[in-house]
Parts: sequence; C-alpha cells; structure tokens
Amino acid sequence: MSAAHAADVVEEQAAPGFNWSGVYVGFGVGAGANVHKLSSDFLPGASLNGIGGEGIYGQATVGYDYMVSQRFLLGGLIDAHVGTIKTSLDVG
Repeated sequence: MSAAHAADVVEEQAAPGFNWSGVYVGFGVGAGANVHKLSSDFLPGASLNGIGGEGIYGQATVGYDYMVSQRFLLGGLIDAHVGTIKTSLDVG
C-alpha cells in the first residue's frame, strides 16, 4: 500500500455496549366485558339464564436494574394491579 492510500484507511471503532442499569416505571389501563347468553334447566324449578362480567383495571410498575457485567443483570420491581371486573351468574 502506498503512503497516499495509507492515509485513507479508517479504523472502525467498536460500538459501545448497552448499559441497562437504572430505574424504570410503567403504567397500563384497560377494560373488559364478557356476556354469555345461556339457557339450561339443570335443576327442577331452576334455570341458568346467563353469565358474564365487566369492568376496568389498571396497573403500575416501578423497578430498578443493575448491570453487573455485559452478560449479567440484577433487578427488582414492584407491580400493583387494581380492577373492578366482576362476574355475575343469573339463576332464575
């Protein structure tokens, strides 16, 4: 290689590794509904008219991770769920 071409050689730098250490938070919300139209006479004098449920729910997460090495990560989290989804059974 001549001296003129040697100056054009670019040395590639290795990409820096990821650092996954740190705090994170997350939130979620949703709703659900389930209605089944059922009809059955399973006991004399009683019948099953339907079953279902509906409501809303929410979720929150907070956690911390510590990157011990490029291949090992330690962490912990707290996760809370709340909801109003309730199921009902109509026996009539």
